[in-house]
Amino acid sequence: MKEILTSKNIKAFECLVNVWKNEKLSSEAKVEMMRPDISNITDFFSAGEHYYCVLNLETQNLDFISVHAPKVLGLPMEEICIKNIVSLYDEEDANLLPYKEKTIFHFTREKLNPKEIGKYKIVYTIRLKTPQNQQKIILHQSKALEISETGKILKVLIVQTDITYLQPKIDHSISFISSHSNLPSFYSIDSTIQNFKIKKNYYNFTKKEKEIIGLFSKGLRQKEIADKLCISPLTVKTHKQNIIKKSNAKNITELVTNCIKEGII
Repeated sequence: MKEILTSKNIKAFECLVNVWKNEKLSSEAKVEMMRPDISNITDFFSAGEHYYCVLNLETQNLDFISVHAPKVLGLPMEEICIKNIVSLYDEEDANLLPYKEKTIFHFTREKLNPKEIGKYKIVYTIRLKTPQNQQKIILHQSKALEISETGKILKVLIVQTDITYLQPKIDHSISFISSHSNLPSFYSIDSTIQNFKIKKNYYNFTKKEKEIIGLFSKGLRQKEIADKLCISPLTVKTHKQNIIKKSNAKNITELVTNCIKEGII
């Protein structure tokens, strides 16, 4: 496979691999498989072009890549590997990747027991530039597929979605989103601060409000949302006003951007 890793990101990639190697599983440890429900894999996606892959942290290779990857990354399928993906990343973002990975491993070790790890997905944004010189902002979401009995992550499902059209603010924070109501979600964690502190999201959107935000994220207008949900446009407008007020967003675009980044939709 042809490698296109540029000199500016070589050090960042080496640091990233070192973080993964430090988490390497003892050959004697037992392994628990987290089998992904492919029928529900769209739960990871927001509106936009996306692809998914499976990263093997033991080998630093991609065990699987979906057919949509070339369209998102601008690389031919035969050139898509973790090294070449990192080569596309903005230099600042690439240099912060090891910190993000350390924060993720710290969270799983200190805040969760092994059986809870597979119930969380990790969310952050990253910038990249395709070989065709397209600047993109990517929503990166990941979830453990295979872990050891001691909680070390071995394989990860990654979903990357192009959210450039939303022009989200890049803040390098990470969110840990729970898929179970009895486990809390944690939002906007600064991966550059060694003193690890958790910040919680306090929007408290209702199920209906989340549904409406999701429809706005897909570009639907108030009347279209009203027709889809069999409610009046006035009701949608009221929900929209309440949602924006709760979130302190300036407009619906900023609201949708924040909700996608924080895994609310």
